[in-house]
Amino acid sequence: MQERTLDGIWWTPGAEDAAVGGRLTFSRADGVRLETIGALTRENETSLDTTRLPLIYGTVASLQTGNDVTLYDATRDSTSSMGRHVKQEFGASSAILGAHASTREISRVEVALTQLPQWLVESGFDLEFGEREDFEYRVTHRKLVIPEVATPYFQMKIGLRSLPPVTSHRLFPLREEVFLEILPKVPMTFDELHEKYLWRLQNFLTFATEKASAISWLWGWLPAKEHGVEILFRHPFESEATSHPVEMLFTYRDVSDRLSNLLSKWFELYDVLGPSLNQIFAAIYGEYRHTDTKFLNVIQAAESYHRRVNPVSPDVIAAHRARVKRVAEAMDLKDRSWVKGKLKHAYEPALAERLFELFTQFGDDFTRPMFATPGELRRSVDEMAEWRNKLTHLTATPEEIDSALFDLHVFTNQLLTALKASVLLALGFTAADLESCFRYNQMYRHFARRRPLETAQSNSA
Repeated sequence: MQERTLDGIWWTPGAEDAAVGGRLTFSRADGVRLETIGALTRENETSLDTTRLPLIYGTVASLQTGNDVTLYDATRDSTSSMGRHVKQEFGASSAILGAHASTREISRVEVALTQLPQWLVESGFDLEFGEREDFEYRVTHRKLVIPEVATPYFQMKIGLRSLPPVTSHRLFPLREEVFLEILPKVPMTFDELHEKYLWRLQNFLTFATEKASAISWLWGWLPAKEHGVEILFRHPFESEATSHPVEMLFTYRDVSDRLSNLLSKWFELYDVLGPSLNQIFAAIYGEYRHTDTKFLNVIQAAESYHRRVNPVSPDVIAAHRARVKRVAEAMDLKDRSWVKGKLKHAYEPALAERLFELFTQFGDDFTRPMFATPGELRRSVDEMAEWRNKLTHLTATPEEIDSALFDLHVFTNQLLTALKASVLLALGFTAADLESCFRYNQMYRHFARRRPLETAQSNSA
């Protein structure tokens, strides 16, 4: 989202006569901020208590969005005296540029995401070259109509928009915007729409492209308004790097004939596996300075994913509790509580068993680049589980951790590969599709290149 600085006049609903001057700023990291010269509120002015203003209206000079501005859920951070004047600073959860609106209900949105143009592959531009000697070429742009995507949750269109270039001497800039238009079944608040749909679609694109996908811009349509408003909110994820289509797990072209079904499954999967998926995306979005920290995050995501996909049946849990009760009743009274506490969740499979099942579900052809033999796979998952315990319970020395960093790095990427492949299977891809999805995946290819060398070294030893 583009950073903004807008000077204007600001007031609270019903108090336009007491409007004050101030400056609105926006950045992706800091969100919406407002600094006023003059008091928007006198409540709790001399105390440290938080003052919250549900709405702040403003007027600015903006040709792009219109002059009206609305800030939502603003919290006064500070009040300071400047002689006879007062300066106040506010942080708001979100803002809309282009309207004064007391509610945040949205009937549709248009959103641009950083990885969307590369994932779509399709473009309205055509470039034709003539004879090499003359170096002639022709650029044309046509309106590209992409089929609408229907899901049980919303209707979605993928739009491409190109404006005539503003030309100057020897410079003819051509540009095409790619965006998603989302129409929910019923109008909903922006917060709800973002949490239920936009965030999940953003992560769908991140998953497909294997690069963090950030929101570039976002416009919404209020039910009572014909024109759109620009929506600003704190969005901490940035992404300048783009992914080439050959590096992606899949592109629009790969799934265009079943995209509606794929997105429906993605949203169903998120309802069941939301926390686990968010942990996976935390590893993709996050910038980890320490290898052991990333390893812990990813192995916790793997354990959580397997637990949610393979829940222990109620009958097994009931039988376990009955056994614990029998064992505890046969012991001394002073030991019963300790035994019950230790065995309370002992019906859960061990972490190494969960990881082994996570890897073996794909078949030998897919796992062989990562683990040459079933025995190596078994040893590796045992080591992964052991290192999770060492790092969690702080039983490893700094020297041991330093010497194991390369192994932890390899384990982390093996687990991420397994998690991505597991999600692909859950979305309806087959085990045979995995080879195509990971064909140009750099880490998976690294495992494949590394394996013959290790095998040769093992045989020579």
